[in-house]
Amino acid sequence: AFERQRYASAKKILGLEESFKGRLAMDLHDMTSPIYTTLIRQIEEVSIPDDKIKEELYKSLDTLAEKIRRISHEMAGGYYENMAFDELVRGLCEEMQYRTNAQIDLFLDLNEIRFPAESSQHILRIIQEILTNGVKYVKKGRISLSISLEFDNLNIIYHDDGPGFDIQATISNGLGLTNIFERAKLLGGKAFLDSGMDKGTHWRIRVPLN
Repeated sequence: AFERQRYASAKKILGLEESFKGRLAMDLHDMTSPIYTTLIRQIEEVSIPDDKIKEELYKSLDTLAEKIRRISHEMAGGYYENMAFDELVRGLCEEMQYRTNAQIDLFLDLNEIRFPAESSQHILRIIQEILTNGVKYVKKGRISLSISLEFDNLNIIYHDDGPGFDIQATISNGLGLTNIFERAKLLGGKAFLDSGMDKGTHWRIRVPLN
Protein backbone atom coordinates (compact mmCIF):
# COMPACT_ATOMS: atom_id res chain seq x y z
CA ALA A 1 0.00 0.00 0.00
CA PHE A 2 2.86 2.33 0.85
CA GLU A 3 4.58 1.61 -2.46
CA ARG A 4 1.34 2.21 -4.39
CA GLN A 5 0.87 5.53 -2.62
CA ARG A 6 4.51 6.49 -3.24
CA TYR A 7 4.15 5.55 -6.93
CA ALA A 8 0.97 7.63 -7.27
CA SER A 9 2.58 10.60 -5.52
CA ALA A 10 5.66 10.48 -7.72
CA LYS A 11 3.52 10.27 -10.85
CA LYS A 12 1.44 13.24 -9.69
CA ILE A 13 4.51 15.37 -8.92
CA LEU A 14 6.08 14.60 -12.29
CA GLY A 15 2.77 15.33 -13.98
CA LEU A 16 2.63 18.73 -12.29
CA GLU A 17 6.20 19.40 -13.42
CA GLU A 18 5.29 18.58 -17.03
CA SER A 19 2.21 20.80 -16.78
CA PHE A 20 4.34 23.70 -15.52
CA LYS A 21 6.88 23.17 -18.32
CA GLY A 22 4.03 23.10 -20.82
CA ARG A 23 2.65 26.45 -19.65
CA LEU A 24 6.14 27.96 -19.59
CA ALA A 25 6.79 26.63 -23.10
CA MET A 26 3.61 28.28 -24.39
CA ASP A 27 4.61 31.62 -22.86
CA LEU A 28 8.09 31.30 -24.34
CA HIS A 29 6.70 30.46 -27.77
CA ASP A 30 4.12 33.27 -27.70
CA MET A 31 6.61 35.98 -26.80
CA THR A 32 9.21 34.96 -29.40
CA SER A 33 7.46 36.44 -32.45
CA PRO A 34 6.75 39.90 -30.94
CA ILE A 35 10.33 40.25 -29.68
CA TYR A 36 11.72 38.99 -33.00
CA THR A 37 9.61 41.48 -34.97
CA THR A 38 10.60 44.36 -32.70
CA LEU A 39 14.31 43.60 -33.01
CA ILE A 40 14.06 43.29 -36.79
CA ARG A 41 12.48 46.74 -36.98
CA GLN A 42 15.15 48.21 -34.71
CA ILE A 43 17.90 46.76 -36.88
CA GLU A 44 16.24 48.20 -39.98
CA GLU A 45 16.02 51.65 -38.38
CA VAL A 46 19.64 51.74 -37.25
CA SER A 47 22.13 53.20 -39.68
CA ILE A 48 24.76 50.52 -40.31
CA PRO A 49 27.19 51.43 -43.13
CA ASP A 50 28.33 47.86 -43.72
CA ASP A 51 25.51 45.73 -45.16
CA LYS A 52 27.39 42.56 -44.22
CA ILE A 53 27.12 43.44 -40.52
CA LYS A 54 23.38 43.98 -40.84
CA GLU A 55 23.03 40.69 -42.69
CA GLU A 56 24.94 38.90 -39.93
CA LEU A 57 22.60 40.44 -37.35
CA TYR A 58 19.59 39.14 -39.26
CA LYS A 59 21.09 35.65 -39.45
CA SER A 60 22.00 35.63 -35.76
CA LEU A 61 18.50 36.76 -34.82
CA ASP A 62 16.93 34.06 -37.03
CA THR A 63 19.12 31.42 -35.38
CA LEU A 64 18.25 32.66 -31.89
CA ALA A 65 14.50 32.70 -32.63
CA GLU A 66 14.66 29.18 -34.04
CA LYS A 67 16.52 27.90 -30.98
CA ILE A 68 13.97 29.49 -28.64
CA ARG A 69 11.12 27.89 -30.56
CA ARG A 70 12.87 24.53 -30.47
CA ILE A 71 13.43 24.78 -26.74
CA SER A 72 9.76 25.67 -26.22
CA HIS A 73 8.73 22.63 -28.28
CA GLU A 74 11.03 20.38 -26.25
CA MET A 75 9.68 21.75 -22.97
CA ALA A 76 6.11 21.24 -24.14
CA GLY A 77 6.86 17.63 -24.98
CA GLY A 78 4.66 17.72 -28.08
CA TYR A 79 7.44 16.60 -30.37
CA TYR A 80 7.98 13.21 -28.73
CA GLU A 81 5.47 11.36 -30.88
CA ASN A 82 6.73 12.71 -34.21
CA MET A 83 10.45 11.89 -34.12
CA ALA A 84 12.52 8.75 -33.73
CA PHE A 85 14.16 8.31 -30.35
CA ASP A 86 17.71 8.51 -31.72
CA GLU A 87 16.90 11.81 -33.45
CA LEU A 88 15.57 13.22 -30.19
CA VAL A 89 18.72 12.22 -28.30
CA ARG A 90 21.05 13.63 -30.97
CA GLY A 91 19.11 16.90 -31.00
CA LEU A 92 19.30 17.12 -27.23
CA CYS A 93 23.07 16.54 -27.23
CA GLU A 94 23.57 19.12 -29.97
CA GLU A 95 21.59 21.64 -27.96
CA MET A 96 23.60 20.90 -24.81
CA GLN A 97 26.91 21.19 -26.66
CA TYR A 98 26.23 24.91 -27.15
CA ARG A 99 26.22 25.36 -23.38
CA THR A 100 29.64 23.95 -22.52
CA ASN A 101 33.27 23.90 -23.59
CA ALA A 102 33.48 20.25 -22.59
CA GLN A 103 33.25 17.70 -25.40
CA ILE A 104 30.01 15.68 -25.40
CA ASP A 105 30.53 12.21 -26.88
CA LEU A 106 27.36 10.34 -27.82
CA PHE A 107 27.29 6.61 -28.59
CA LEU A 108 24.03 5.15 -29.90
CA ASP A 109 23.76 1.42 -30.46
CA LEU A 110 20.14 0.87 -31.39
CA ASN A 111 17.83 0.72 -34.35
CA GLU A 112 15.15 3.31 -34.88
CA ILE A 113 12.67 2.66 -32.09
CA ARG A 114 9.65 4.57 -30.91
CA PHE A 115 8.23 4.57 -27.41
CA PRO A 116 4.76 5.49 -26.26
CA ALA A 117 4.64 9.27 -25.75
CA GLU A 118 4.70 9.06 -21.94
CA SER A 119 7.66 6.64 -21.87
CA SER A 120 9.61 8.69 -24.40
CA GLN A 121 8.92 11.80 -22.35
CA HIS A 122 10.24 10.23 -19.15
CA ILE A 123 13.36 8.84 -20.85
CA LEU A 124 14.17 12.12 -22.59
CA ARG A 125 13.66 14.03 -19.34
CA ILE A 126 16.07 11.65 -17.60
CA ILE A 127 18.72 12.23 -20.25
CA GLN A 128 18.02 15.97 -20.25
CA GLU A 129 18.42 16.23 -16.48
CA ILE A 130 21.68 14.27 -16.50
CA LEU A 131 23.17 16.34 -19.33
CA THR A 132 21.95 19.61 -17.80
CA ASN A 133 23.83 18.79 -14.60
CA GLY A 134 26.85 17.76 -16.63
CA VAL A 135 27.17 20.94 -18.69
CA LYS A 136 26.53 23.00 -15.57
CA TYR A 137 29.48 21.64 -13.63
CA VAL A 138 31.89 20.20 -16.21
CA LYS A 139 33.64 23.28 -17.55
CA LYS A 140 36.19 21.36 -19.61
CA GLY A 141 37.07 17.77 -20.33
CA ARG A 142 34.65 15.16 -21.63
CA ILE A 143 31.06 14.11 -21.12
CA SER A 144 30.18 10.64 -22.37
CA LEU A 145 26.66 9.32 -23.01
CA SER A 146 26.04 5.79 -24.27
CA ILE A 147 22.59 4.40 -25.09
CA SER A 148 22.09 0.82 -26.22
CA LEU A 149 19.58 -2.02 -26.41
CA GLU A 150 20.28 -5.33 -24.71
CA PHE A 151 17.82 -8.15 -24.05
CA ASP A 152 14.76 -5.88 -24.39
CA ASN A 153 16.27 -3.31 -22.05
CA LEU A 154 17.31 0.24 -22.82
CA ASN A 155 20.66 0.97 -21.18
CA ILE A 156 21.79 4.52 -20.49
CA ILE A 157 25.41 4.95 -19.40
CA TYR A 158 26.74 8.39 -18.53
CA HIS A 159 30.17 9.52 -17.36
CA ASP A 160 31.96 12.82 -16.98
CA ASP A 161 35.33 13.81 -15.57
CA GLY A 162 33.95 16.81 -13.71
CA PRO A 163 34.34 17.72 -10.03
CA GLY A 164 31.76 15.24 -8.76
CA PHE A 165 29.60 15.84 -5.69
CA ASP A 166 28.30 14.44 -2.41
CA ILE A 167 25.31 12.35 -3.49
CA GLN A 168 23.31 12.39 -0.25
CA ALA A 169 23.77 16.13 0.30
CA THR A 170 22.77 16.92 -3.28
CA ILE A 171 19.68 14.70 -3.25
CA SER A 172 18.46 16.28 0.00
CA ASN A 173 18.86 19.79 -1.43
CA GLY A 174 17.02 19.45 -4.74
CA LEU A 175 14.53 17.55 -6.91
CA GLY A 176 16.68 17.05 -10.03
CA LEU A 177 18.38 13.81 -8.99
CA THR A 178 15.27 12.52 -7.25
CA ASN A 179 13.27 12.98 -10.47
CA ILE A 180 15.73 10.81 -12.35
CA PHE A 181 15.29 7.94 -9.88
CA GLU A 182 11.51 8.37 -9.79
CA ARG A 183 11.12 8.49 -13.59
CA ALA A 184 13.22 5.34 -13.96
CA LYS A 185 11.07 3.61 -11.34
CA LEU A 186 7.83 4.70 -13.03
CA LEU A 187 9.09 2.99 -16.19
CA GLY A 188 9.80 -0.20 -14.26
CA GLY A 189 13.54 0.38 -14.42
CA LYS A 190 16.39 1.26 -12.07
CA ALA A 191 18.92 4.08 -11.86
CA PHE A 192 22.33 3.83 -10.22
CA LEU A 193 24.50 6.84 -9.43
CA ASP A 194 28.15 6.94 -8.43
CA SER A 195 29.95 10.19 -7.65
CA GLY A 196 32.13 11.90 -5.08
CA MET A 197 34.38 14.91 -4.73
CA ASP A 198 37.01 14.86 -7.51
CA LYS A 199 35.64 11.52 -8.76
CA GLY A 200 33.47 12.67 -11.65
CA THR A 201 29.91 11.43 -12.09
CA HIS A 202 28.67 8.09 -13.39
CA TRP A 203 25.07 7.05 -14.11
CA ARG A 204 23.82 3.60 -15.09
CA ILE A 205 20.13 3.34 -15.93
CA ARG A 206 18.22 0.35 -17.24
CA VAL A 207 14.64 0.57 -18.51
CA PRO A 208 12.68 -2.50 -19.73
CA LEU A 209 11.01 -2.05 -23.12
CA ASN A 210 8.32 -4.68 -22.54
